[in-house]
Amino acid sequence: MRLWIYGIELVVILIVGGFLISRQKVLAPAPILSPAGLTVHQVRLGQAIVQAEVADTPARRQKGLSGHAPLTQDQGMLFVFPAPARQSFWMIDMTFPLDMIWIGADKKVAGITANIPAPSPGTLPQDLPLYQSPEPAQYVLEVNAGWAEKQGIKLGDQAEW
Repeated sequence: MRLWIYGIELVVILIVGGFLISRQKVLAPAPILSPAGLTVHQVRLGQAIVQAEVADTPARRQKGLSGHAPLTQDQGMLFVFPAPARQSFWMIDMTFPLDMIWIGADKKVAGITANIPAPSPGTLPQDLPLYQSPEPAQYVLEVNAGWAEKQGIKLGDQAEW
């Protein structure tokens, strides 16, 4: 009899435990994904907020916004590197101009390269200029050209995401 009661208690515990685990999965927020399947973070710089696709793997960082549809005013791409370093970017296969906001490991703006033009059609890769962070950066936020000035972004501003 006692064995039968322990068996019922075990079944009840398993059912309740399974319900709680499945409920946690349902209640956990799903990550926001872009149409390209990239995770999207809300990035705040001062009073400005950008919905940024995250490029956090070598393949995603290499592709970046190349071939991407133009951004809306509240969109961007956040590049995440494993460690701070002098980062270099080029505008291969870009169709719209950008601002690059270089962000240090402390999530403070370390530099801004504004109004970078899209290359002329037919520009060979070896003819593209390189844009480099003025200081070591662990993150780079790419936004529409003119966005940083319009939002009043300056060196030392704190980024949050």
